[in-house]
Amino acid sequence: WGPMAYAMMGGIIVGTVLTLLFLPALYVAWFGIKEPESAPSTDHENPLAPELGPDLAADAPSQRELETAQEPM
Repeated sequence: WGPMAYAMMGGIIVGTVLTLLFLPALYVAWFGIKEPESAPSTDHENPLAPELGPDLAADAPSQRELETAQEPM
């Protein structure tokens, strides 16, 4: 392998380390981002999307879809 291959591999490795380790750490230090104190406790896995009730199927239309649906003639 020639010197150019070593230079390219070194550049790729240094660029990867900068992207994955140094830049995120610099971002956190610069903007003063802190870890949240505690996550809210929830009864389900995703707090933004509550679980469906037993009487509502996953593919069921929403109430708005039912209200705006046109009846066939």
